[in-house]
Amino acid sequence: MSTESATIKYAEDIPEALYHLRTIENLSITAGCTGVNYSASPAFLSYPDSILSVRRIVEFKQIVKTERSIEFGAGVTLSQIENLPQKFPKVLHDAVCTIANRQVRNIATIGGNVCTQPMKMTTFAPLLALNAKLVLRAGTERMHIDKHHPSTETQILPLSQFDAVPAGYFLTRIRVPLEEWDVSIFKRTGPKNEISPLSASYVFLSNTQKNFLADLRLAFCGVFSFRNRELENSIIGSKLPLAPKSVQTFTERAAAYFDNDVKEGTYNPVLRAQFINLVKDSLEMLSD
Repeated sequence: MSTESATIKYAEDIPEALYHLRTIENLSITAGCTGVNYSASPAFLSYPDSILSVRRIVEFKQIVKTERSIEFGAGVTLSQIENLPQKFPKVLHDAVCTIANRQVRNIATIGGNVCTQPMKMTTFAPLLALNAKLVLRAGTERMHIDKHHPSTETQILPLSQFDAVPAGYFLTRIRVPLEEWDVSIFKRTGPKNEISPLSASYVFLSNTQKNFLADLRLAFCGVFSFRNRELENSIIGSKLPLAPKSVQTFTERAAAYFDNDVKEGTYNPVLRAQFINLVKDSLEMLSD
């Protein structure tokens, strides 16, 4: 659909957005619109019949920090995260800094980066490893629709269970637990200035306590999304520094879990090899 025949609406607040969501069929929600530029495919340069811009909603641009978590409104730009004074969470900050350039980061939003399909974009792996949760909202049925006072339903969804925003909902906030990590690694694979089937993001987090591995998290996302708690738990409690045999065993186990969880033929085999090398390199930081 070309922009000439598309209906474009603008919401000034959440009640107005909910009203449009309830009354317009097949409504596509957008903020920065930078996602259409990540692919040269004509499918990404076409538009739906109806578009709702939520960029003007103030609540979507807010960052709220508490003692235990930090919440990003879905319309928070990547530059806002980049400019946080404490640079936390570190892997999320590091991931944001690799995305495009400053001009794009001034426009692109964290919500758009999470929701873009079909790729899992750059911030997905850090948020997945950090146990982020998505706060989704929807308008509920009413006999008489009032766009200023709609009844609403809120759903909190772990990112690990997220595939796409459910019909009738939109993303309002992303809630990220605040935790300290002794080792915090973010790596990006694929072309530097574009998104391709070889693009993926890798995150490794670990904590130690009294010469033992107290916690470990691994995430690798691109055309797929991979994180396995059973794999992580299999090495937690190991004595540090890790022996070379332990590094080899866990690396082989990670490859086996990857093969089991990620369907063969849906990704370039280069990504599997890169994942195995990244896991091995990360573990070797705990073996010195």
